[in-house]
Amino acid sequence: MARAAVRQRAFVVAGLALVSAPAMRAHAQQPAQAVARDDARFSFYDHGPYRPGVPKPESLLGYPIGGPLDVAAKETVEWWQAELNE
Repeated sequence: MARAAVRQRAFVVAGLALVSAPAMRAHAQQPAQAVARDDARFSFYDHGPYRPGVPKPESLLGYPIGGPLDVAAKETVEWWQAELNE
């Protein structure tokens, strides 16, 4: 077989692979299923063990991790932290 014919055959095979790849990928992907989560009762400390000498974030930040916090309260906490560190 001549080099030109081999090269042409390689281009045809590569082209067919590129054309059929998106179609194969679309069938392989499945939509993510919705997972029911209960973030209100999630606790970081249920997954321990934690070292007792390390302070918990709540004691440093002044509010629980993941708890509702508005911007004004966050700014107040940050202001107090800056005042205490000076």
